[in-house]
Amino acid sequence: MLSRPLRFLSLSAIVVGLAGGAAGAALASGPGRDAPDVDVAISSAKPPARHPRLDGGLNAVASAADPLQEAVERGFRVREGRIQVWMDASGQDIPELLKWLEVEGARWISIAGETVQASVPPSLLARLDGRSDVRSVRRPLYLQKPVTGPRLGEPVATSGSTAPWPAAGSQTTEALAPMNVPAWHTAGLKGQNVKLGVVDLEFGSYSALSGTDLPAGGKLSFRAFGASQLDASEKHGTACAEIVHDIAPELTGLYLALVETAVDVQSAVSWLRSEGVKIVSQSAGYTGGTPGNGDGPDRYAIEQFTGNGGLWANSAGNSGYSHWQGPWVDVNGDNNLDLTADGGRFRNFITYSNAQTTRINIPAGTKLTGTLSWNQWSSPTTDLDLYLFYSPNSDGSTVEQVAKSDGTQNGGATQYPYEYISFTTTKAGYYSWQVKRYDGSGSGVDVELFTLYPLEFRVRSGSITHPGDVPSVVSVAALDVDSPYVLEPYSSAGPTNGPGGSLAGGSVRPDLSGFANVATVSYGAGATGRFNGTSSACPHVAGAAALLWGANPSWTAAQVRSALETSATGMGPGGKDNDYGYGRVTLPNPGTTPTGCTSDATTLCLYGGRFRVQATWRDYSGNTGNALAVPLTADSGYFYFFSSTNVELVAKIVNACSYANAYSLYASGLTDVNVTFVVTDTKTGVSGTYVNPLGSRYCTVGAGFAVCP
Repeated sequence: MLSRPLRFLSLSAIVVGLAGGAAGAALASGPGRDAPDVDVAISSAKPPARHPRLDGGLNAVASAADPLQEAVERGFRVREGRIQVWMDASGQDIPELLKWLEVEGARWISIAGETVQASVPPSLLARLDGRSDVRSVRRPLYLQKPVTGPRLGEPVATSGSTAPWPAAGSQTTEALAPMNVPAWHTAGLKGQNVKLGVVDLEFGSYSALSGTDLPAGGKLSFRAFGASQLDASEKHGTACAEIVHDIAPELTGLYLALVETAVDVQSAVSWLRSEGVKIVSQSAGYTGGTPGNGDGPDRYAIEQFTGNGGLWANSAGNSGYSHWQGPWVDVNGDNNLDLTADGGRFRNFITYSNAQTTRINIPAGTKLTGTLSWNQWSSPTTDLDLYLFYSPNSDGSTVEQVAKSDGTQNGGATQYPYEYISFTTTKAGYYSWQVKRYDGSGSGVDVELFTLYPLEFRVRSGSITHPGDVPSVVSVAALDVDSPYVLEPYSSAGPTNGPGGSLAGGSVRPDLSGFANVATVSYGAGATGRFNGTSSACPHVAGAAALLWGANPSWTAAQVRSALETSATGMGPGGKDNDYGYGRVTLPNPGTTPTGCTSDATTLCLYGGRFRVQATWRDYSGNTGNALAVPLTADSGYFYFFSSTNVELVAKIVNACSYANAYSLYASGLTDVNVTFVVTDTKTGVSGTYVNPLGSRYCTVGAGFAVCP
């Protein structure tokens, strides 16, 4: 159970609603155009909250004539006349709070640390504000399935061909052959003795596939958490489970956990652990509202799972088109976040994914969401606000403010650098986002914006979504299933954010790449529909992990992960990169499964753990010992013999596949003692031994060591 509330998720405000028309403004029609945006007068008043313990959205809900409808419009989950909320309370106060909630008609109550989740009657909102044992009441942060095309009128992807290896059921992913799965199935290795869980928001019609495209009833389990409900028409998680079953059709158990919030995920993890599940696949995340550096609502639950020997695969996100980040820049001093160096553009229109300068005429009834955050995750003193504007014309010659999120950030301990808008369009037209500074300094502020649909000004770098940024997670990017396995352009890219949510100092992500545009019963096949996105990619990696672990039951999760990364087919410039990770998930042939490399005090693991580097030494007195390893980068490191301040030997692996069809080893020493230096390619088992004789100055080693890929 969490030892603290999910504090970093608190919504400063969710203020969404129609506003009066504003004065017309001449706008540019795309990046690089000369016509500047013209600002619109916006009321700067921020009246004090009527209910201080309620977030901005709940204040509006509590005061609305129809609070349930208001809650729906603001993105709250409403069920049986109740609104789902999160309440933060001290641990000693929670038992009494739970009793009160039950008496007052709350339903679907669950706890994660000091965060209580419940669906409450609207009449309870004002009364919660009056309870001294409740610190704050806020909208839960909801998991989202990654959204891909077709994007508001774009054509459906038609890549993929008939599956050549029907493993299970009436539809099978086309990725089996490029993953080398048939060789494993032929050898009788199909995920036996492994339990795997799929955590998702949708499992529509899963029971109808039991015994065909999903395991038979005795090996298929389902449980819903929180206030989540099955919807037969929503099949995202069912499709993920189909892919796992195609790859590992003889799992001991496949467990489906239906969730909506981080509190639900915590409960689901407890269930999965109690059932002995070893692998989790989650194709969902949070588009914004977290620091982006691994901290976030799911981190604790995931680290409970991985820290107890499990492996967690997660979609990296599909925000490559719908993400912007950068430092606060206000060239003109007008308090707008400028998107161009001259300060002329500050309004970010929604566009087509494959036509960045073509603004979309968005139909009425379309849900738009935007999440703004910045790097002040402890008592923020810079107050930024998020606005949504409507224009009837693509040139933006007339604009109208239709929604805003303008919570207060003035250094309060329970405030967070986070603004969120959920808005359903009431008329067709062109919509744009704008960020304004209400108060505080913009110096040193890094800003990030995630939206549901593609942006005119977009930054793919840094678009990994939580929990794909959690260090212990295997984060998965998306490739097209057809050769040459092109990276899907919407696939989120690294690096993660750095300390405190800053844009510097992050780590390389994703970790691996899986396959998109594949056939499932849930979404169909051929030109009529396919399962795409990092949602599809993630279960391919989880299924591969199940085959490896089933064939090697004594392995640890770290060994399974290392084997996946070691056997991956490189797709990038060399080593791990922010597009593909270590590359395309590819299983080795059965019986030659790499054990990968496990780092320890005497072992360097280079190039994603593919190469194991070790050394021993003997001095003039006959003393011997193991060289002690210190990693420098993913592909280099050094050893010392006698003192940690005395470097003796350095080594580096270089990917020379593009010009020499080999991986090159470079090593050199700063010693004249006897050194035996051993490098092992864990993918092939080939090793090389390099000896420096006693009394000789160490000679540099430069050699083509291992063949590609």
